[in-house]
Amino acid sequence: MTILAPSDPEPVLLSTAVGQIAITREGPLNGTALLCVHGIPGSRRDFRYLAPYLRQTFQVVRLDMPGFGDSPLNAVDTIEGWALTVNAVAAALDLEHYLILGHSFGGGAVLLTARKWPRNVSGIILLASMGHRMHRGYGGIPPTLYHLLYRLSTIPIIRWLIFLMLRQQYTKRGLRPPDAGEDRVIQRQLRLISSVDFAALGDCAARISELALIIHCDDDHLVERSITEELAAIFPRSIIKHFNSGGHHLQKTLAAEIGSIISTCFAPALP
Repeated sequence: MTILAPSDPEPVLLSTAVGQIAITREGPLNGTALLCVHGIPGSRRDFRYLAPYLRQTFQVVRLDMPGFGDSPLNAVDTIEGWALTVNAVAAALDLEHYLILGHSFGGGAVLLTARKWPRNVSGIILLASMGHRMHRGYGGIPPTLYHLLYRLSTIPIIRWLIFLMLRQQYTKRGLRPPDAGEDRVIQRQLRLISSVDFAALGDCAARISELALIIHCDDDHLVERSITEELAAIFPRSIIKHFNSGGHHLQKTLAAEIGSIISTCFAPALP
């Protein structure tokens, strides 16, 4: 299998209904669009290894969600807001139909997007995605308690203590911890995490008629295999692929393999 070099095109700021969103576009502009949504923390660069394997078939559009990467902070601070952002980007690009890919937290946004705008979404791809119940990446803390931490983070001394706790948790989970002074980023992430309704995500999956491709690695330390298997069973139409290893960021470690799977599943159905 040919190994392709990672891709890092310069982003552009796109004016949308929810504000300016930084995006990149690769591949044939008249091809079927594939919108890529990162997790938290994350950015469009999370797909720099995968995009070269997709742009040969699809118009690959990578998004920096509000407050991440090169997208400025705006009022969007919930998972429902992320779904609105995806739809706003598609509308600004005049995309009537598109595929949508989500990694980790971004997978939840993909589920909401496909449920809210079923006529526009032609299929979904979930990589190491959250699902219908809380996964171990939450550290046993339910969204309601994360919301309390979010509210407490408005108090300076408590915000500092929360910042230290989050840095430890991010490091423990193999994620890049927020940098010192990123108070607003920390609050944004707490708000996003606390906004998830897992039962609602499961209901979305049950009502999505388009094909769902779910890919997961057994050594993912954040999302359990059982969650992805149960989620796949909820969809009316789904394909699930498991790898023994590759970790949580499989779009990097297994870029060529995942690119091939996506193209095989969705390219035959393209017009």
